[in-house]
Amino acid sequence: MKFNQLIKTNFIERPNRFILLLKREDTKEMIEAHLPDPGRLKELLVDGAIIWVEKATTGKRKTDWTAILCETDTGVRVSLKTTVANKLVEEALIEQKLAGFFRMGIGT
Repeated sequence: MKFNQLIKTNFIERPNRFILLLKREDTKEMIEAHLPDPGRLKELLVDGAIIWVEKATTGKRKTDWTAILCETDTGVRVSLKTTVANKLVEEALIEQKLAGFFRMGIGT
């Protein structure tokens, strides 16, 4: 799965379920990003958390950015875009990279 160029930011606050206020690490600019996952995410969205964002490609949006990944304090990247997991599994099945599933008869 490919993303457009991801930009590293730091979490500042979450004004509502679908918006994050972030600070870009490269330019120190404050930006707003759409959060595709409206869940609580309180374990991930902590002060200063690293959030990877992608520039929006469509014109009719309230924000220019979309939050894609959150990096935990242990360096694990967690998807904030709920459709990513399905696409990753689909690609892995098509490319037969999940051998265990094929032994169980799944994906054939």
